[in-house]
Amino acid sequence: MHPLCSAQRLLIVLIGFVLAACTPVSNVMVDYDTETDFSAFRAYDWLAADSKVEEGFDPLIAQRVQEALKTELFSAGFNEADSKPDVLVRYQVTTHTRQEPPKSSGSVGFGGSSGGNSAMGLSLSFPIGDKSVVKEANLVIDLVDPADKKLKWRGSKIIKISEESPEEITAVIDAAVAEIFGNYPPGSAP
Repeated sequence: MHPLCSAQRLLIVLIGFVLAACTPVSNVMVDYDTETDFSAFRAYDWLAADSKVEEGFDPLIAQRVQEALKTELFSAGFNEADSKPDVLVRYQVTTHTRQEPPKSSGSVGFGGSSGGNSAMGLSLSFPIGDKSVVKEANLVIDLVDPADKKLKWRGSKIIKISEESPEEITAVIDAAVAEIFGNYPPGSAP
């Protein structure tokens, strides 16, 4: 077996950097009242008057958000209150569209043989066409004290809502709500 030449080692290091740069970055934001005992929150109810989806936006999104919230609240140890809730849940979805420039891409490959020969290839693509329109939704989830109506915890995330199938949109919303609740209770982030 032949040791890797310095060019191949450098290429491996460069590929590692490229792969690390491609790692998705979470855009989840969380804030909370540091004086609140979150372990006391076990029974919830909806703060329905403030829970909304921006006018003109698909009301099915609201249903999907609420269903995802029910699942995550249950997973976090909450139950829907029969009478007096410990916490009120409010959510908002606001949308906007923006133009996104076309994406370029590139790749590098290399290989070798047991005879000591090696090869390297490079591929680049340059898009032709206009910018694409992207629909984004800002999902905000609040936990509010029912006694004084003060905000105790807030989680938010920006998600892309494209012209996908209903199942794909549901999966995007479910994943976003799960990621937001991955930071609840405070101090429990993975």
